[in-house]
Amino acid sequence: MTPPTPSTNPPMPDPSHAISPSTNPALSTPKSPTPSSRFAYIDGIRALAALFVVLCHAWYEPTNGYYKTRLFNHLGLSYGPIAVAVFIVVSGFCLTLPLAKRDGDLGSVLEFFRRRARRILPPYYACIILSCIFILTLANKPTGTVWDICLPLNGTTFLQHVLLIHNLVPAGSGGSINYPLWSIAVEAQIYLLFPLITILLQKRGWKVTMWGLVALGLAAQVALYRIAPDTRVWYLGCFGFGMAAAWQSVRGKTTPLWTKMGLWLGVLSLLALVLGGRNGYGTL
Repeated sequence: MTPPTPSTNPPMPDPSHAISPSTNPALSTPKSPTPSSRFAYIDGIRALAALFVVLCHAWYEPTNGYYKTRLFNHLGLSYGPIAVAVFIVVSGFCLTLPLAKRDGDLGSVLEFFRRRARRILPPYYACIILSCIFILTLANKPTGTVWDICLPLNGTTFLQHVLLIHNLVPAGSGGSINYPLWSIAVEAQIYLLFPLITILLQKRGWKVTMWGLVALGLAAQVALYRIAPDTRVWYLGCFGFGMAAAWQSVRGKTTPLWTKMGLWLGVLSLLALVLGGRNGYGTL
């Protein structure tokens, strides 16, 4: 009996052992990267602004250099508040960016205030406590430096700082305890206005909102400058610039005209800063 001839065809693979893309990472379709809610360039801007503030204070705090010479003032080392303006612009940008994606809807106002409070109040109050301890133990007498404007420490100035209203008091009182803390009060007060600003943004658009904040800030600054110069209401305009940038980045289109206007506005701002500083109007 002739034995069966073996088949020359290759054996069929068992489907149960087949390699699927889901079980082999090398064959699976690569996933798209998840977009991050953070922007590296924003972190970089914040870092540069913070370093500039540190440099300015390191120069004129120990040596009282702010009052001793005008040379370094016009090289930029007396313009620390300009870095605060950068922070305010970035704050307006970051807070408005998610709103621009939701047609300007802020959502729960109470939840917005809770998020802001959790972000700024713990480190702020910690700084107040440490500053008070420093004054009571080491620096409770005049030193002949810029630090003297932080004195004296009393219950009134402490309560003003706790309530974030120390920049609203008459001239000479806003810098007590720790004079750089005025910027925290300014930002907190802008946060209180933010829900109202978003209503204007929804109803009238970003242009009216931006220029309205600029006009309001400048008018209030001129009116209050002699009474309470530490209010620095003009930062409202900076916040409006940040809001407009966020709105345009999501919903608008960049045109050559707006680009040119932005560049010229920057040049004019620098010119006004230098000339204003020389004539005593640097704050405005």
